[in-house]
Amino acid sequence: SEVQGLAIRCLAPLCRRVPDALKEDMVDKLCAELLAIGKPAAAAAKHGSDESAFGMKSSRDVASLSLKSIVTELPANDPACIVVSKRLMPQVIAGIQQGNLDDDLKLECLELLNEALNRVSGGVSSFHKS
Repeated sequence: SEVQGLAIRCLAPLCRRVPDALKEDMVDKLCAELLAIGKPAAAAAKHGSDESAFGMKSSRDVASLSLKSIVTELPANDPACIVVSKRLMPQVIAGIQQGNLDDDLKLECLELLNEALNRVSGGVSSFHKS
């Protein structure tokens, strides 16, 4: 809806202005929504499969668009971009490695990872094992 679109567009400017702890919390909550952490498919099936499945997909779409907006609209040299990317990447990688995600969701995760890596490729050396 239009309200969701406006809210998504406000996230990147908001990310520039809030403390790092809130940035991390925003990313954590959006990643949890994207990967449906704590929301197993069986629970959705219990409460009316068609409507719950649609609602779950809709909230995943909003979370995905929100994360993409944050990652793409923050300038690469902005410290907020580095904070967001460092918080986002491990969760997205874990999501890709989950066996229970459908291919569309894995593709969303790969796109997010690609965008984050393109933005802060020099700042990810801390992820490499020595």
